[in-house]
Amino acid sequence: KEIIETNRAATEIFGYSGEEFRSMDVLDLHPSDERQTYQALFETHLEEEPAIITRLEDGSTVDVVTADGQRIPVEIHAWTVEDGAGKYDTTIIKGIFKDISTRIAYETQLKQQRDRLKMLNQMLRHDVRNDLQIVTAYADHLDEYVDESGIEYLDKIQASARSAVELTQTAREMS
Repeated sequence: KEIIETNRAATEIFGYSGEEFRSMDVLDLHPSDERQTYQALFETHLEEEPAIITRLEDGSTVDVVTADGQRIPVEIHAWTVEDGAGKYDTTIIKGIFKDISTRIAYETQLKQQRDRLKMLNQMLRHDVRNDLQIVTAYADHLDEYVDESGIEYLDKIQASARSAVELTQTAREMS
């Protein structure tokens, strides 16, 4: 799995020169403690061409290691190429590594925002329901103190409070 050829983008992402790449094995680009996982990953996924690999079986991202030791999450597009010209005596694997660290950061930010909004929604629904229960309880208590002309208004208060409670239940179900 030696590296035969790279482009300028690879040297920019990884920090290796073309000559350094050609002295490496493709597994050298991956974290040393995970190389067996990557070996199996490549063998498994390249059986079905082409392969797009963004995550490992455990859900973690696929990482590469740059020349300065930095780990970068990548998406790998890989496929095998038949060597019709007889230039190589083995199967050639072509691949593209795409740095997805910005996308991962954005996804993480969106997840955090979603979690915060979910918490805010829960707190708001809880507080509104508590206030509505107080309104309903006081309105129920007023029944014996309100004369005939005020009963219609009291009924409207109670109906509106019940409707608002139902809205909070619907909001909970939707979220």
